[in-house]
Amino acid sequence: MLCLAGVAAGLAVPAGAFGLPNSADAPCRTEGTTLSFLLDAAPDTGAIQFPRLNNVVLEASWAPRLAADAPAANPPSEHAYLAPSLPSPELLLRLTQTPDTWTLTLPEGVTYPATITLRLDSPPLHAPAGHLCRADEDGTITLPARHAMVTGEKLQFEPLPHKRTVGYWVNADDVAEWAFATDAAGSWDLHVLQGCGGGQGGSRVAFGVGEQTVEHVVVDTGHFQNFRWHKVGTLELPAAERHILRVGCVEKAHNAVMDIRQIRLVPSESGAAGPRTISQTAPDVLLPPLATTPPAAGRRVLMRLPDREDAACYHTLSLPTDWQAKRTWPVLVEWAGNGPFAGRYGDTNSGRVEDACLAQGLAGTDGAIVLGLPYLDGTGSHNVSMWWGTPPTYDHAATIAYAKAAIRDVCERFAGDPERVVLVGFSRGSIACNALGLADDEMASLWQAAVCFSHYDGLRTWPFPHSDAASAKARLARLGDRRQLILAESTEAATDESLPPALAATQHYLAERSPQGGFEFLETGFLNHDDDWALRPSPARQQARQWLTDVLSLPDRRESL
Repeated sequence: MLCLAGVAAGLAVPAGAFGLPNSADAPCRTEGTTLSFLLDAAPDTGAIQFPRLNNVVLEASWAPRLAADAPAANPPSEHAYLAPSLPSPELLLRLTQTPDTWTLTLPEGVTYPATITLRLDSPPLHAPAGHLCRADEDGTITLPARHAMVTGEKLQFEPLPHKRTVGYWVNADDVAEWAFATDAAGSWDLHVLQGCGGGQGGSRVAFGVGEQTVEHVVVDTGHFQNFRWHKVGTLELPAAERHILRVGCVEKAHNAVMDIRQIRLVPSESGAAGPRTISQTAPDVLLPPLATTPPAAGRRVLMRLPDREDAACYHTLSLPTDWQAKRTWPVLVEWAGNGPFAGRYGDTNSGRVEDACLAQGLAGTDGAIVLGLPYLDGTGSHNVSMWWGTPPTYDHAATIAYAKAAIRDVCERFAGDPERVVLVGFSRGSIACNALGLADDEMASLWQAAVCFSHYDGLRTWPFPHSDAASAKARLARLGDRRQLILAESTEAATDESLPPALAATQHYLAERSPQGGFEFLETGFLNHDDDWALRPSPARQQARQWLTDVLSLPDRRESL
């Protein structure tokens, strides 16, 4: 078995040259969240094998290694908003894994010398003795699949982003363990984010720390990549620098036990928590990496309209991990906020379509298609990151035309259900749900409900024309009796009102105008003006997901977090 000599267990790999043992004896370098092998010639086996890392692999690719004196590439266009530079499909590499090693297969088309690059979710990490997990700022101890230590024949960490799970649990004797620390004695509720294929539920699994054990009967979630939170039980733990949580199968009901994406130990007696920031708790949803490959289950791809394949403007499409063409799927259509933006709590927003994550967080990674829509300039030729159209006119005609075409394309080509389309928007996008989504009768006819987070059309004027209350009221007349979930970030200041100020103002505004729509109001519990809150478990996300379940007539998620 390959091992990483000279690397301290659980320490991030430093930037620069790194002696990572591999079957090709290739020099290895790290920089930020990338790890690269430098190959001068093709390996005899046509592959590189190396020890598995404690990381999710977003992408594996190769590129020719240019000589030091090679001319620099042409500078990018001066236009402020270009599509991201992504490897073409022929440069992507296939990654396979065993419990101990990863293998990158190198096709015949690779030219040498070459650089082989792994793009990871976090700085490269190798922890053969187990990475020690510590509590987040909110007191929760998060144990992701990537930090599991596995023993047995088949159980392994599957690092690709649509999985990122401890899976392949077909041998009942295989075991997974996590190392973690507790700063003080206390009581923790144990929750598991588990997936299980149709007809495979019912296995009994034991979670144990020391002499304590709690059991869980695996829930059939319909697919091994349909992950749901379930509370397993409560553990009383002393303060200790190193505990081991051991997860083993007591009784296997069918062919496979389950997949585990994450475990959380949540303080049982934390009391009523005030608003928090997104930096205080770890995410459980990963925005899928963007690719230029054809759309497929679990993949998020850069798309252009079928009749505009050569255009500079683009959108994104995420198909759920359980997607198949023989049934129809609800579609969450998302508009991003303005950018670039930076806020006091570390909030950031680029204003780019590929960085929007509210819809993905609310949908999870299964059950619904996520369509990320752009805002276009006045010519309809480029995406823009601030408002829509081109100042000073901010003409929205091209943006709305693109939206209509993209929604219809998803429904026609990728089994989107035209009767279950929900608009989702953050900040600028929240305003757009009405300002663009209700701009004309045709656009208004394409969707059935909306989720509006932070800001609301008509509450104040903005740079675009007809942002005044009277114009917004005229647009609201097209809403009819459709439902909207209206969210706002929480505030630090205590208030006696039942709703925080932003939501109270929106509620008052809508009550005055008496539209027919069904409105529900919800604060996120986070202080952030940032859609990243939806990537994290919270009571507000639970409620928002249940709202979507009701609106879209989806199977009940029944999650504990």
